[in-house]
Amino acid sequence: VAGSSAFAIPGGNLITRTPGAGWAAVPSSTLPVPALKGGSLRLVAGLPDGGLVVAGSSAVLVREAAGAEFKYAAQPLQGVAVALAPFREADGKLRAYVSVAPSGDEGSPLGDGELMRQTDGGWQDLSRAQYPASRIEGDGAVKSDPVLAVASSPNGEHAWAVGGYDGTPDAAERGTTASLPTRPAGWQTASLWRYDRTGSAQAPGLAPTTP
Repeated sequence: VAGSSAFAIPGGNLITRTPGAGWAAVPSSTLPVPALKGGSLRLVAGLPDGGLVVAGSSAVLVREAAGAEFKYAAQPLQGVAVALAPFREADGKLRAYVSVAPSGDEGSPLGDGELMRQTDGGWQDLSRAQYPASRIEGDGAVKSDPVLAVASSPNGEHAWAVGGYDGTPDAAERGTTASLPTRPAGWQTASLWRYDRTGSAQAPGLAPTTP
């Protein structure tokens, strides 16, 4: 929901429902040029003020306000959107957190998902899950938990992200296509992260005190 309008993405295409009317495709005149490939969208999320962000396969669309046209994000984002959370910065710019995977066809839950934060300078990689070198020595690298959902504060200064790995094949060709109940329990992980733009925040209950 964005403002007084509702949006959805059935079959990878953006549709909208306004008060007193049914569902209909978003007018192509409001979408950016060049046109998106049909069926390439995956996620949509809005703000109470009417701002809207749409993400899919190597595409992020932004609608700054209700009634405005959609525009491509200033910086492209490669990959398939896994999770999405918009926010509006103090200067009024509409931004988003997006978790992306190299591909979205391996199964569910996805085996990849790196959290990115949109900034003036481009996309900031918050997961930092890329290998530091082109080779993996010894027994390989520890599998990073993919980010599968994210929630942002209104101004984007803080965010919570959740995720985990359940053995679905990932970009490094780890995992299996076997059904979830038959996968090794050792592959099943879960993670919860908090992001603070100004740096790590200490929980009040853990703050040092003077006797």
